[in-house]
Amino acid sequence: MLVLSIVFVFIVGVAFGVFFFSGQEEPPPETGRAVQSPVTRQFVPPAPVMPETGEPFRDEPVPTTALMAIVIDDIGYDLSILDKLLSLNIAINFAVLPHCPFSVQSACKAYEAGHEIILHLPMEPHDYPEKNPGEGALFVNMTQQEMTELLQKNLRAVPHISGVNNHMGSRFMEDGGKLTVIFAELKKRDLYFLDSLTTEHSKGRTVSQTVGIDFISRDTFMDNNHDETDTFQILKHLLDNKNSWDRIVVIGHPYPGTVRAIRRILPFLDEYGIKPVYLSSITGH
Repeated sequence: MLVLSIVFVFIVGVAFGVFFFSGQEEPPPETGRAVQSPVTRQFVPPAPVMPETGEPFRDEPVPTTALMAIVIDDIGYDLSILDKLLSLNIAINFAVLPHCPFSVQSACKAYEAGHEIILHLPMEPHDYPEKNPGEGALFVNMTQQEMTELLQKNLRAVPHISGVNNHMGSRFMEDGGKLTVIFAELKKRDLYFLDSLTTEHSKGRTVSQTVGIDFISRDTFMDNNHDETDTFQILKHLLDNKNSWDRIVVIGHPYPGTVRAIRRILPFLDEYGIKPVYLSSITGH
């Protein structure tokens, strides 16, 4: 009986305690700090990315890159100016004349530095003999065999070439029949042709399409006045009008003023989104 009494008292006590504390809040933790409401975090969706690259989309337009092929003609006479051109550390296409004192050495040196070499092929101008294209020149009065043999000799005179461009040649480049012979030989060797456009009546593009060789033409000469300031202004004008072209071929010559002008324009290339390139990357039918 005593045991039942004790159990009854215990049950009554527990029930009283549950009733008494059921309306009381849980005491705050003993941290010495006021209890703060939980922070509500705002959901921020991840930035959208481009599916091809995984890079984030940009609000501002990314500037397009324009391609500029810089060609320096008449290489083969002066190694010191070649060294200055190489020190620019940009892509330059070196057009090397055959049979000059330093033709082979210049071609090898520029090629070993990673640059593109083309044969600067002498051709007959309208004002010959007042203007002499030099040794190895092709003339319109030559037979097919004479032209072929002379071309082969010129090709052997300049190592490491990827293509050919004309030195002078205002008269020769207007003769479609003669050009067909020359272009057929270049096609056999998988060489492209750069038309220097020394005449507005050039048959170069038409014949290249007929023969089926890679072809590109010059857009502007940068240094006809041999003057540094004038050359720089021509280059700067091209950059300022970049929106009017996506690729361009600019021909210069190994003049000290030309080297200085190119050096002055270098800081603007990245700013304007201009990439110097080799001709083989932009040639086509």
